This record gives sequence, C-alpha cells and structure tokens, in this order.
Amino acid sequence: YSTNYEENYNFTDDGEGLEDTYLHGTHVAGIIGATINNSLGVAGTAKNVKLINLKIFKTVIENGKKKAIGSSVWTAGAINRAAQYGIKIINCSFSGSAISVTEAAINNYGGLVIASAGNEGNNSLRYPASYTNNYIIAVAATNSSDQLASFSSYGTSNIDLAAPGENIISTVDNNGYNYKDGTSMATPFVTGVAAMIMSLNPSMSRVTIRSHILNNIDLVSGLNGYVASSGRLNAFNALRSACGYLMGDVNFDNSITTADARLVLRCAVELESFSSKQLVLADMNKSATITTEDARLILQIAIGG
Repeated sequence: YSTNYEENYNFTDDGEGLEDTYLHGTHVAGIIGATINNSLGVAGTAKNVKLINLKIFKTVIENGKKKAIGSSVWTAGAINRAAQYGIKIINCSFSGSAISVTEAAINNYGGLVIASAGNEGNNSLRYPASYTNNYIIAVAATNSSDQLASFSSYGTSNIDLAAPGENIISTVDNNGYNYKDGTSMATPFVTGVAAMIMSLNPSMSRVTIRSHILNNIDLVSGLNGYVASSGRLNAFNALRSACGYLMGDVNFDNSITTADARLVLRCAVELESFSSKQLVLADMNKSATITTEDARLILQIAIGG
C-alpha cells in the first residue's frame, strides 16, 4: 500500500517483463484490491488501494508443468525497492525453507510484512513468515469449515493467525476469474485489512496496525494448537478497533452503561432512530438487526453480569 507511488518492477532474469505466466500474483492482487461495485467478478478486500507489482519469481516448464523459481537476491531487491519508495505494506505470498539475505532486507524495511505460512501441511519453519520480529504477520489458511486447511503449514511459535485460503476465487488473466488454494490466498486477506486500517490513519505505526489485527481475531477451537492466537482474521473487529469504536457505546461517552442499553431497547422497538455508526455499535450479536437481545447483552456488560 502506497499513498504516493505506483510502479511495477521485474527483479527476475526471465526477460518476460511483468508477464504473470504462473497467474499467482494476479490472483493474490485481486484478493487485496479488485475494484468493487462494478458488477464484475470479485470485490477486493481493501477499497481504493494502490498496488505495486514487484516480480520476484520466474516461471519455467518442468515435465510439462509450470513451476515458479525464486531467488533470495530477487526478493531482497524487491523489498529494498519497496523501502526506497516508501511502500508501507508488503504482501509476501511465498515461502522458502532457508534463512537468507531476505531477512536483512526485511529487517531494514520500515513497513509491515504480511507473509504466508507455507503449504507443507506441517510445522516446519518457512520464511519469511518465521522470521522473529514484531512487524511481520504470519498467516495460515482455513477451509470453509473454519478449520485449518489440510495443506497449511502451522506453528504456535511462528504463525500468528489464519484466514480463508481454500477454494478462493479471484482475478486471473484475460479478464477472467478462477479458484485457487493456498496460504498465498489467505495472506492477501490480511494485507487488505492492514491497508484499510492504514487508510484510516496513514501515520499509524506498523506495530499498532499489527496489534489491531491480532488482538481482534475470532477465536476458533480448530486453530488451537496450530497458530499463536488460536484465531482467524476478523476484518470488521480489526477496523472497529482501529476506529476507536467501543461496542455497545451508542451514546458515545466511552463507557457501557444502562443508558446505552435503554437506547438500544428503544431502537429495537422502533422508538429511537440510530445513525449508521450507532447501528454498528448496537449490533452486539452481529445479527445485522437491532433486537432486544442486543439491549440485554449491553445491560449485562453495564451491570457487570
């Protein structure tokens, strides 16, 4: 995500320019920022995001199949270029098995790195996700049952959270759309949320953005013992946290009281009209409708029950 620069670079030696013959980057980019509200294809996670393509893989054919070949030198070059131009968030939908010169580039990079856990289906360390610092978010993948995807790498010491990564539809070539699986698909969901948070406050630190995301996940029993947070990304909660919203505080006095419960009850029985922000804060059970149950939940918080 960049507020003032938009370019594309190929750091490989494939001589193909920015051609995405593997279609991996195109799919990832769509998950982050495909145009919304145009009645076409899919909607990206982030609104009005700027994407910079830093190509670090080339495609070769082995035994009649496409294979992506990378280099730590190419990766480090791309990260250094991102730092040079003030790009604030890097999506790393790739992984390798060895620590390399990429680590030094990431350590010198001033932004937030969102990295995929890898698709080994075990707890082997994969990089850059497993580098140890507080400005990387490492992402595993979940399936449609909200469980860890069978292919996803995992680890409670090195992987932070999970996001949907199985059977994900996004952009491909020739104005098309297709489904792909992988932690590569889970990672851009987190990147998109990080970009939305940064759009609220471009000066927000990378550590703060990271905390808004990791402290507002949905706890999922199936992820316990697989990722450090035991949770899956919750975009709504992360954004609400970044905005400073306090659920249930419909009168905006920075506390939850019986007065809030009373107002919500009045809204539930159509004696009170709420603003759009109040409707969000009042919907305690996320039912998309304000009911007496929401008022009960707020009252329970107010009286310490």
